[in-house]
Amino acid sequence: MGDKRIKRLRRISGGDTYTIIYLKLLLLSLKDEGKLYYDGVESDF
Repeated sequence: MGDKRIKRLRRISGGDTYTIIYLKLLLLSLKDEGKLYYDGVESDF
């Protein structure tokens, strides 16, 4: 965990949660050559 982005995330309030979300997004992007696609969650918020 020597990445500067992760160190920065962990310093802020709730940073551990943000770090987990960030790492999950990185893992999801592996199957599509590093790209993430947003399909929408609901019709409106």
